[in-house]
Amino acid sequence: MFFKNKLLIISNLILCILVIFFFKVEYQYSPDVRRNIQFAEFFIENNFNLVELVRYLIDARSIEFNIIIAILIYSIGLVIGNLPVTFFILNFIITAFLFFLVKKDFDEKKINIFYFHVFSYVYLLNPDLRLWQSFLLFDYFCAVLIFIYFRFLIKEKFLISIVFLILLLLLRPTSVFILPIILLYIFFRYIYKTKNIVQINFLIFITITAFICFSLIFIYVDDLGFISPRLNYYKDFNLEGLVVHDRWSIDFEINSVFKLIILFLIKFFAFHQFISSDFSLIHNLYNFAYYTPYIWTFLFIFIKIYLKDDFSFNKYYLLSFYFVVIYSLSHSIFLIDYDFRYRTPLYIPVIISIIYFLHENNFHNFLKRKIKFLSK
Repeated sequence: MFFKNKLLIISNLILCILVIFFFKVEYQYSPDVRRNIQFAEFFIENNFNLVELVRYLIDARSIEFNIIIAILIYSIGLVIGNLPVTFFILNFIITAFLFFLVKKDFDEKKINIFYFHVFSYVYLLNPDLRLWQSFLLFDYFCAVLIFIYFRFLIKEKFLISIVFLILLLLLRPTSVFILPIILLYIFFRYIYKTKNIVQINFLIFITITAFICFSLIFIYVDDLGFISPRLNYYKDFNLEGLVVHDRWSIDFEINSVFKLIILFLIKFFAFHQFISSDFSLIHNLYNFAYYTPYIWTFLFIFIKIYLKDDFSFNKYYLLSFYFVVIYSLSHSIFLIDYDFRYRTPLYIPVIISIIYFLHENNFHNFLKRKIKFLSK
């Protein structure tokens, strides 16, 4: 018993150190942050008049209502006089709430405490989460809210989940990408229950169909302004053959539907790359060490999901796969710039699906036997 308690104390101390390391960053102001600060200053100067703010956003041809809550939080930070401290407190609270919910769910399912610590370490050691914390953006906060939303949706606490959905849609534009995930979840969960292989085949089918349809639209429709002026921007960007704005591009001209489909496929897989010329050698090595087992484990789980039918949404397996595919699909078509922060909503469901998989395959007992063998 003493040995177990000692390990638990050491583990918690390591976790505390990781949390401190996680939040101790040098903050930076990106163009998006400066733009949002400008909106927040306008909001403050107009005596916190929300109607005037909405009018200003519309006049500025901004993303309009998708960043209302972000501007409100920036305004609080400016009034306090320290934006980084505001973000630190906000992210610390949301991280603590995340750990509380995960621990609560693990306890309900009688999952060994070992897996909670595995989740904590794997999550906090994620290189992208640490990097993008320093830019005072809401991707991390949004990613945790997305997990909380789906957590309450899975538990069928619909009123609470609706509140979190509204918060998400008023916080980050990319929150709209969870809407098709929600529709697919509701359809296959409550309306048409079917085998995993059917669900995954359907997801693959709509992905390919989306690539074909948008390729046809972008190639053959000259002006998409009748649908949305923003679509013309996405169309022109893709027809230039750019995979990643200001980073790298393919060399062939986009002059056919087939080539545009190839471009979408390249962007689909490039969304998950973890090596970048922008990073130092140490950073790339760290990414390689972290993401290689992460991706291979998830691919292995995907194969198990595809071939077996005893994995379900309430274990996060299928839901995490839906996240990966839908977000990759959405960004491959509508991506105008690329930062690794755009995939932060994937990390929590993917890591939890990996933890559940390790638990259901008794990884802790396997590890215990190996440690005993090594100690002989």
